[in-house]
Amino acid sequence: MNKNAKKPISPEQTQNRRFSVLIIVSALVSAGLLIAGSLLGRKYPEVPKDPFWIVTAVCMAIPLILCAVTLAVKKAYVKKRNADKVKDVIASLLRQRALAKEASAKGPKKLVRIRCGFYGLAAAALLSSFAIAFLSGFAGTGSSSFYLFIFFSSVYFIAGAMIFLPLPSLTGIAQDDAALKREDFPCLYGIAEKAKSEIGLHGNIQILAEVGFNVGIAYRREDIFLSLGMLTVCSFSDDELYAVLLHEFAHLKEDPRHKKERAFMEKLSSAPSSPVFFILFKYYALCANVYYYNYVLYDYAVSVMREQEADSAMLRCKEKNSAASALIKLFFSERYDWEQWEDAVSASIYENEEPPRDLFTRYLANFRTVTKKRRADWLSMIDVEIMARSSTHPTVKMRLDALGVTDYDLPEMAPSEAYRRDISNVAAYLDDLIFKKDPEGYTASRKTGYLDPLETVSAWEEAGKPLVAEEYRNVLDALMKLCRKREAEELCDRAIAELPDPAAPTAHLIKGGFLLRRYDPAGIDHIYKAIESNSNNIEAGLSLIGTFCCYTGNSAMLETYRERAVNFAQFKKDEYDETGVLRKSDDLSAEHLPEGVLEDFLRYVKEFEDGNIDKIFLLHKKISDNFFTSAYIVKYVPEIKPEIRDDIDRRIFEYLDTVSNWQYSLFDYESVRAVRPERIEGSCVYSKDETKGA
Repeated sequence: MNKNAKKPISPEQTQNRRFSVLIIVSALVSAGLLIAGSLLGRKYPEVPKDPFWIVTAVCMAIPLILCAVTLAVKKAYVKKRNADKVKDVIASLLRQRALAKEASAKGPKKLVRIRCGFYGLAAAALLSSFAIAFLSGFAGTGSSSFYLFIFFSSVYFIAGAMIFLPLPSLTGIAQDDAALKREDFPCLYGIAEKAKSEIGLHGNIQILAEVGFNVGIAYRREDIFLSLGMLTVCSFSDDELYAVLLHEFAHLKEDPRHKKERAFMEKLSSAPSSPVFFILFKYYALCANVYYYNYVLYDYAVSVMREQEADSAMLRCKEKNSAASALIKLFFSERYDWEQWEDAVSASIYENEEPPRDLFTRYLANFRTVTKKRRADWLSMIDVEIMARSSTHPTVKMRLDALGVTDYDLPEMAPSEAYRRDISNVAAYLDDLIFKKDPEGYTASRKTGYLDPLETVSAWEEAGKPLVAEEYRNVLDALMKLCRKREAEELCDRAIAELPDPAAPTAHLIKGGFLLRRYDPAGIDHIYKAIESNSNNIEAGLSLIGTFCCYTGNSAMLETYRERAVNFAQFKKDEYDETGVLRKSDDLSAEHLPEGVLEDFLRYVKEFEDGNIDKIFLLHKKISDNFFTSAYIVKYVPEIKPEIRDDIDRRIFEYLDTVSNWQYSLFDYESVRAVRPERIEGSCVYSKDETKGA
């Protein structure tokens, strides 16, 4: 490696550099206009100056008034959007999908009108900037107020110009060490070039190899970055890969109107991190929120249409069975990923002190073995799969029907010798890349992914495998990291059978996941128990049930699930999400827990905090007439080490999450300092220097 080589500038650095230039330009333009106005004022001294001062004052006030109005209206708009019912939001998405073609055509018109709002505000800020600088100079500003007018003019100039500032995208696929060299993989690049030409695109192709199953594509200037999940690609033939790449390249054939709106959305989403930009962007707060909301609906409709168009591109294959076979293999990879659950091999990859030299080869061999074993069962699942309600992608059966393919058990398509060589080279390349890429990173990952979990499990086994409510989840997590799933499931069974209900939700969630990934519907009851007993499990639990129902085609169960999912999601939106935030405006008071509960908690914390906690506050936050949370706020000593703080947080969280069905929240004092809990009488329940709370 050339140590003197210049490090590439990141998109984030480019953004911040451009914004810094904008600040300098704003000061120069403002100073230039003020000086020009001053010179002109001296040339015409007989002209009355008072009207110019009045206009200057008005120009200084206009952006401030516009900002105040937009912030007030934005607050009302956000409140209205937050009041939307989950079922209504879902209904809006479903309407977008049903009328995708019409919605994608109409969408830009509305977004263009909203963008005009941005440009109108920008024009007002820029004109005010120019007028303030020039007119104050013409009216004869003195040296004492010179910098004041330069300041106002510069700020308004930045506020107006920032919306036009070209910002490099932070999204898409970034080039990294896994980029394949064209000369080493001629067949893969040849297939990609052929697909690119068929779609009618231009640009230099760069293929990035990933270990998994994803296939993605993105433009970056004149380059096309094609990310290929090699576990899938290594099971393809030449024609199958060509069919998939036709689909991916078709995504880049974007309607210019859609591309323009997406670029504008990227600009809003990837703004510089500068505090100045953050503050000034409040000027556009209303337009931004309205644009975000409408863009989501529009983009959903566009995505539905783009998937249909990309699927149509696959029909350009000479043999439709090539496209069908590729789609089926992608379907297989989804089922494989679902059933394997977090590990594709039977042992932890971190067992060895050095990175394994054949990790990708092991993954690939396991994928091929499992695919061969499960092929017949997976083929039978194609007909029953139900499209997820919010999905933009049709089911594989819908795609095969569009191709006119009804026989799913297609003969295996043999890759060419050139393709075989590239596949073999890819396996060796990824094995070597994984082995050499980051030895220090491997050492750190081995500690957190193997050595620490092994220490946890070993200590647990030496202690006789005790079942402690606030500790068993840590053991479960360690067993999963060690790929000892059978033992993890046995521990879940013990927890469900022996622990009180408040301590069992995690066990129900993990057990339910094991069952559902084996296509056993008994897992659904476990998931619902996990959700109903602990709201922390809502998102993970609903995702498991929804995927299971769609994969197995259980429409009756899916309808029941969808109805319950809406209720859970509405509760989470209206009430549960509020447990994770504390504001000065919240209904807060000192909390009074049932007798003995606080004492047990403090006794538990004192066992391990070892002088690292300065104070603990306890607040009652009323969320609704029927729902509240008891919020513990932990203030640590300033010199505490991050790893110790994290361990204490974990222990307290697990204790509170398993001790009872009472709703608790946990906060670090520094994150909620603005609430000033010490001002609430009776809120301090523990102090390092006192035996009792103040």
